[in-house]
Amino acid sequence: MPSEISGGGKVVITGATGGLGVSFARALAAQGRELVLVGRNAAALDELAGELGHFRVGVESVIADLADPVAVSGLVDRLAEVDVDLLINNAGFAQHGPYEQLDRAEQHDQLQVCVVALADLAQGIAPQLVRRGRGGMINVASTAAFQPTPYLTAYAASKAFVLSFSQALHAELRSKGVTVTALCPGPVMTKFWEQVGSTDAAFGQRLPADRVVAQGLAGYRRGQPVVVPGWRNRATVHANRLIPRRLAATIAGLAVRPRGR
Repeated sequence: MPSEISGGGKVVITGATGGLGVSFARALAAQGRELVLVGRNAAALDELAGELGHFRVGVESVIADLADPVAVSGLVDRLAEVDVDLLINNAGFAQHGPYEQLDRAEQHDQLQVCVVALADLAQGIAPQLVRRGRGGMINVASTAAFQPTPYLTAYAASKAFVLSFSQALHAELRSKGVTVTALCPGPVMTKFWEQVGSTDAAFGQRLPADRVVAQGLAGYRRGQPVVVPGWRNRATVHANRLIPRRLAATIAGLAVRPRGR
């Protein structure tokens, strides 16, 4: 059962039109929370907002491409005028394959979405959270954050940033009544993998999106700085702390290397 997330303000969910974003929206609407859904696809946003209508909660849709710095800046300004209680930084995508063969523009956009936009939105929301002394953020990272990962080189590095950033921000803001949680799932079999183009990199314990979201919300409610859903994923994370990073990188590369290429 999803943990109740109390608060008087709105919940902002980026990457709201697929995967974990949809599951977060459904879970929080069921708890009576008002939502601000952020995504690139207007039709998908409208469809999700219509689906959530039976919960009788306020749902606002915001079209924004977080790969565009101008759009991110506009979104930050817009959210400054909204009473935000919880920011869920969920937007992100990955490229998988030999690094020298990957599209440079897409690599840039990946880092813009996974790192720069996430940090910009967090900093944009933080002042009002601190001012009210409540609320927080859930930043979606990955089990890939815990070790260098060949063939997911930039993606894993971006998630390592999200993990470190969230842990530091949690330590900084918890005394001010603000919780920051890094949610680090293993592979969640959503449309994310359609963009990746292969499930070769789907290494680890696979869990459904609803279960990942439930555990993420429960961990946030308890004030946890890091949540790793799935006992096998947690075991892998702990094992990576005990072996040299060079060996961890080698093992990760063998696990996610492209097959048949």
